[in-house]
Amino acid sequence: MIVYVVPFLTRFLVLRTSPRCTSAVAEHMGELITASLPSRLAHIIVCQHSSDPSRCVVQCSPAHRTERHQRNLQEEGFDSSTGGLSPELDLREGQELTVRFRGNVGVATNDRVDHTSTQAKKMAFNSHIKARWDFEVCVLDSFAQKSLECFRGFCQFYSSRTVTRTKTLQEDNNRKPLILTEEVEEEYLLCELLLNLPKVRLHP
Repeated sequence: MIVYVVPFLTRFLVLRTSPRCTSAVAEHMGELITASLPSRLAHIIVCQHSSDPSRCVVQCSPAHRTERHQRNLQEEGFDSSTGGLSPELDLREGQELTVRFRGNVGVATNDRVDHTSTQAKKMAFNSHIKARWDFEVCVLDSFAQKSLECFRGFCQFYSSRTVTRTKTLQEDNNRKPLILTEEVEEEYLLCELLLNLPKVRLHP
């Protein structure tokens, strides 16, 4: 009989390895497995309504449910040919996404345009809870993009990650420089998807 005494631990991992596997390798394997457990493959869907392109929806979907969510949006009248689908993304459960806009479109709220970074939308990915945002967009500058058939902009999705940075301190010319490392949070772009708004033709 084998008895394991595991005090004050929330989880433990049992690995079956070859006899040649060293403890250092096994420890590294355990770290990789633990880090990958909360990760999920996902897509970000951006659609505009067929009858009113200013109506938009953003939905973050687990990869294995993306086709079903696209069909549901099409049944609601949203056109998946505009905006579209992001590449496959590796997201963590509960990972926060920041939605911003680039180009000649902005979010329309209370008859005004809101396109500043301070008013960015926050969403959290969860494979069991629907992450969806319905909103309206409008043109920022109706005199811009004259060479295009429609007004264009992009819906951008950012997240944050922890990176390790090194800093070298030279206190004395006679001594070796001191190298310091620190972990900091930095924002990075996950993807961006196109939004089109038709130009209204005024006939005399």
